[in-house]
Amino acid sequence: MGDDRTLVEPGPHGRRAKGLAGTGVDQAGVAGERCGGVVAGADAGAPVLRMGGTVVNHGHMRSSAADREWMCSVCGAQHSGLNMVFGPSGPDSWAAASPEDRARGEISRDVCVLPTDEGTFYFIRGELRVPVTDAVIGDFAWSVWASLSERNMQLAAKRWDDPNRVNLDPMFGWLNNRLAPFDPPTMNLAVNVHTRPPGVVPLIELDPSSDHPLALEQQEGITLHRVAELNRLLLAE
Repeated sequence: MGDDRTLVEPGPHGRRAKGLAGTGVDQAGVAGERCGGVVAGADAGAPVLRMGGTVVNHGHMRSSAADREWMCSVCGAQHSGLNMVFGPSGPDSWAAASPEDRARGEISRDVCVLPTDEGTFYFIRGELRVPVTDAVIGDFAWSVWASLSERNMQLAAKRWDDPNRVNLDPMFGWLNNRLAPFDPPTMNLAVNVHTRPPGVVPLIELDPSSDHPLALEQQEGITLHRVAELNRLLLAE
């Protein structure tokens, strides 16, 4: 895989291909596999994810943290059952595409191919993990989509079920979601996509040299208060 940034663009202006069938990724097979603790349902038109035993129909996907109550040392508020995973059900470029382009394209729980008159755009879903620095509850995670070059998507498809795919080099891409809490926008931030074992979605790493607030949170971590703040902002939408 590797740095393929000359072949992948941050909008729907990529290289031509043949959809998921052309990549060798079976849409139904991908949609039914366990990915990073997520068991996806079968209907890509109305996403249903089973996360931590809870089925969620989502615009923003979410999973629950421990149900214990706790008091925030920053704001003094009582909280319980914080969600630790949020994310959109597809790439923003897919949501913004015309009905005609979407009809020619394909989307599963983990990959998306979007043909346009200018070419075909490829996406893969992964986890952008953010450490929580002041509590032992695991990482907070954004479930997000990144664009890939045709070459990297073909290679990912070829190695989809290969246990040794963890040895592949990171894939360069562009984040393809606008995450609501952040300004400036997160759309088109440079990322590296790190492949994990079969059945587990990739890790998404933002450019460590970036000074974007999301990149700084990934590098430095966030507090439990920030997790509660994100829950409040996102669940109010």
